[in-house]
Amino acid sequence: MKHCSRLFVFLAFLVLPFSSSSQNTDSLENILNTSTIDSIKIKAYFELADIYYYDKADTAAIFYKKGIELSKSEGLLRKAYQAQEVLFLLYLDNSDYFNAKEIAIEALINAKAIDDSMLISQAHSNLGNLYSFIEMKEKALNQFLEAVKIYPIEKNPVEAGKLFGRLGNLYLTMDSYDDAEKSYYKAIEYFKKANVRRGIIVATQNLGIIEKYKKNYTKAIELYDQAITEYKKIGDEFGVAQCMANIGNIYIEIGDYKNALTNLNDALKVFIIKNQTIDEILCYSEMANLYVKINKPELALIYVNKSYDLLENLPENLETKLAILYRMQEVYISAGDSSKAYKYLSEYQGLNDSLMNLDSERRVDILKTQFEFEQKEKDIQLLTVENKLKETELKRKGIFQIFYLVAIGLSIFAISVLIILFRLKRKANIALEHKNAEILQQKEEIEAQRDEIEAQRDLVYSQKLDLESVHLKISQSIEYAQLIQASILPDPILLKGKVSDHFVTYIPKDIVSGD
Repeated sequence: MKHCSRLFVFLAFLVLPFSSSSQNTDSLENILNTSTIDSIKIKAYFELADIYYYDKADTAAIFYKKGIELSKSEGLLRKAYQAQEVLFLLYLDNSDYFNAKEIAIEALINAKAIDDSMLISQAHSNLGNLYSFIEMKEKALNQFLEAVKIYPIEKNPVEAGKLFGRLGNLYLTMDSYDDAEKSYYKAIEYFKKANVRRGIIVATQNLGIIEKYKKNYTKAIELYDQAITEYKKIGDEFGVAQCMANIGNIYIEIGDYKNALTNLNDALKVFIIKNQTIDEILCYSEMANLYVKINKPELALIYVNKSYDLLENLPENLETKLAILYRMQEVYISAGDSSKAYKYLSEYQGLNDSLMNLDSERRVDILKTQFEFEQKEKDIQLLTVENKLKETELKRKGIFQIFYLVAIGLSIFAISVLIILFRLKRKANIALEHKNAEILQQKEEIEAQRDEIEAQRDLVYSQKLDLESVHLKISQSIEYAQLIQASILPDPILLKGKVSDHFVTYIPKDIVSGD
């Protein structure tokens, strides 16, 4: 039975209750009933929630929610976020995973509204922790990776180191050693920037665990030695002892029993002084294992019985008891006492069956929770899709309604325009008819005038012809008379030649004629 290497964890943000006020519940509830100042009421809500946190979780949750809602309505989003984190831990402590998830998502939305990358990263980290609790490791990994991507690393290298450390722990539980190793080295990088020695040590120890799992024992011992050096610098004897115990376990596996015994003895002394009972029990068990391997069953029995006797102080620690029972039957087999070996093997099998049943029940509960989580997520996705379809349908109907309204409006407009045009046209036609009537009347008058003028013209023309005829006749008569006259009267040229001083007198008759 192998000594289990401890995985050293990186603590998440520790969120404490808002207030340590000693006000009683009556006075706080009186404030809620009488005060009109929201900031005072918010404080009272959170103080009441803190009071009920450990004794009445449901009541505490109600007050946290009321305080959160009032904080949001007043624009105090950071205060609301802080309360959401406390409420998340409350649900997590009470294994209320569904409400924990709901409040974690609300906190994430709130963090995005605040637009604070550190809070957004922490909200993703909380979701990662939640999924880790219910062993939904892939979902937990996605949330942690998102937290790492968003986190403002340069602003707070300490928390960045913790975040990478938690990511490494998750990879380690998923047996993804290479990714875990990369994460721990990143954690060390940021812890060094912030000069956080304990963070560097924890990451280094976990790297040692990885190398041990990969059976790179020399590298594992080297890393544990580095951790020991750092623990000594900060005066942490218990940390040194844990590293030495792990090194002792490695030496047993590679068969270097002398160095194994030295490290285990040194670690055991510290565990006894520091009253670390579990580590003391496991250390005795490892030493018993060592003596079995070097064929010294008497010494093995001494140490394994010491570990068994100490179990009385830890009746609740069944996992440790199971490991020691298994070691007991191994040691008694090596000592040749098959009766006692069988006794402890039977106890081991009975306890193992009980633990397996408990583990099976736990696994069933976890699987049930996982199923319910996934089912709820599918339901939410389905509802989201349905809502989107409904929204699309409403939008489509809205578009059609708008189209119909526009079409009706355009139709009404077109009809109105046509009516107006028709009326204008009818008006124009009436005016045109009147105009045409006037024109026709004027035409008739003009035609009448024209006829009259033509008649007058014909009359004038007839008179003209008559005048021309008369004129012609007169002209002819005159010409004829002139001719007669010329023939009767003497030639003026001859007269002039013959008579120098003369004149001619013409005395017309009353009527001029050719006669």
